[in-house]
Amino acid sequence: PRGQNFDQEKYFERYDAQLGYYVQQWSPGSMGMDVQNPYWVAYRNLHPETNDRYMLFGSLKYELNKQINFTGRVRLDNTYTERETKLYASTSSVFAKPLGYYSADNSYFKQKYVDFMANYSNAFSEDFNLTATLGTSYEEYDNKGQGFGGHLSLIPNKFIFANTNPLQSGGSQSSSRKSNFAVFGSAELAWRNAVYLTLTGRTDKPSQLVGSVDPWIFYPSVGLSAVVTDLLPNDVRAKLRPALSFLKVRTSYTEVGSPIPFTGLTPGTITHSIRSGKVEPFDYYPLPDLKAERTRSFELGIDSRWFDGALTFGATIYQSNTLNQLLETDLDPGTGYKKLYVQAGNVRNRGVEMTLGLNKKFGPVDYSTSVTATANRNKIIKLASGVKNPITGEVFDLTDIAKGRFRLREGGELGDVYASERIKRDANGYIEYTAGQSLVTEPTEPYKLGSVNAKWNLGWKHGVSFKGFDLNVLFTARLGGIVISKTQAALDKFGVSQASADARNAGGVRLGQGLTIAPQQYYDAVYNLDSYYVYSATNVRLQELSLSYNLPKSILGKTFKNVGVSLYATNLWMIYNKAPYDPELTGSTGTFGQGYDYFMLPSQRTIGASIKLGI
Repeated sequence: PRGQNFDQEKYFERYDAQLGYYVQQWSPGSMGMDVQNPYWVAYRNLHPETNDRYMLFGSLKYELNKQINFTGRVRLDNTYTERETKLYASTSSVFAKPLGYYSADNSYFKQKYVDFMANYSNAFSEDFNLTATLGTSYEEYDNKGQGFGGHLSLIPNKFIFANTNPLQSGGSQSSSRKSNFAVFGSAELAWRNAVYLTLTGRTDKPSQLVGSVDPWIFYPSVGLSAVVTDLLPNDVRAKLRPALSFLKVRTSYTEVGSPIPFTGLTPGTITHSIRSGKVEPFDYYPLPDLKAERTRSFELGIDSRWFDGALTFGATIYQSNTLNQLLETDLDPGTGYKKLYVQAGNVRNRGVEMTLGLNKKFGPVDYSTSVTATANRNKIIKLASGVKNPITGEVFDLTDIAKGRFRLREGGELGDVYASERIKRDANGYIEYTAGQSLVTEPTEPYKLGSVNAKWNLGWKHGVSFKGFDLNVLFTARLGGIVISKTQAALDKFGVSQASADARNAGGVRLGQGLTIAPQQYYDAVYNLDSYYVYSATNVRLQELSLSYNLPKSILGKTFKNVGVSLYATNLWMIYNKAPYDPELTGSTGTFGQGYDYFMLPSQRTIGASIKLGI
């Protein structure tokens, strides 16, 4: 409540003489959302963690002659982790019983990698040069963990296993292991150091595809580039200069194959899980025809320098299609399985990347600036249709798949956000409202709110150098896309936002048709409606700023070769932003974790200084 002094909440616990221990103090209460005193969360909901990690790396190289050499490498990376959770007595009942909660677990992660390569390089004549590599590699990832935890039953805040309630505690174990064997090769043929032909090929045998029809993955690539200005006759080159001093064109076709991300989906690799003394049904129906996910990409680009390098321009256009994606659907648990994976789909990405730069000297001042612009459009070309249930024989389509707030639909984008609820309306489309009663919501057919994907990402960099001083400035902009703020919805609901204050001052929220609703009624009704909290993700900011100075060598003497000092800052100034939070923040890196804010921490601003000494 705004009428109370929040400083009193810093005293987050009081001794309860009747109970005999300290209990949480939080004057606002749970607010219907199981909210706790943030100081209690920081100091009495503890999650200590210890990591011990060691890495070993070794390599060996043998040169047979000037053209051929052999290289072997090995790497080990092991991590051992211990974690505990200690929730003190009087923690919210959602997380712990009255006397508290305790759990502890340990896990280790082991990674092994080894490869061997034969390398060849030779110039056949003044015109041709060949570089080639042939190799093999093996990598293995092993992750195991176990733990135990439960609610405390005898002594408050005594965090040992013997103090947990045996009826409200239990253990856990986890184990996953995957490996990959690969054979790969590459070759690059150069002609007059102006034309380059590059070929690569790789074959993987990942453990995730063991037991499948095709356990091997082969993916090739081919690239061709040419420095056009080096291929021109001398007289033509002379006529073009200084207007055009360098021009390179390049193109490539690439295939990338990746195994299915989960283990235990192929026949012979399925294991049952056991919970509460009962064997759980298989999660997924095993499919022997699982294949690697494939992405096929084509790229075309140019790089150029003009007016003796004063002006630079580069551009790339590309298209990629991703196939054999895993699509998930539910199965009747009575079949013994919970879900079925179907491999289908075709998602296309098209994009362009451009860079324009200027480098100019104005007397003692060197100035450079560059603008970058990137755009990407993805489209779901196809999902899955005519899928046959392997148990019942039923045929169904997967052409509209819900993933939380996102929906995958043929013709749409990966990133399209939908809503399926609104304030209830009558047959004429007017809001239904009875004075003295609450606003009512109703389910609807899913309707699109927008896409979290940006239309353009822009960058504008400046650099100035003058007598040892270097100033660098970077502006960035994201144009297009939407975000949703659940934080704003919560602040509105509890009447602690500027928007709710404005609504109170205005005498209510006007919904048209001469209808004005009390702010509390309105914000209670729309709290769970994402469509009322959609904002533009467009933003412009001063992303980076740095100033450095290198002291003249004449004053350094013999002790130091060079001395430099610098000041730097990142995310310094948000110039334009209409969303109530930084739209570049994300709750996770997953495809369906973008564009949503629920009490995330603010974006970080960094300001610092450094000094470099060369001896």
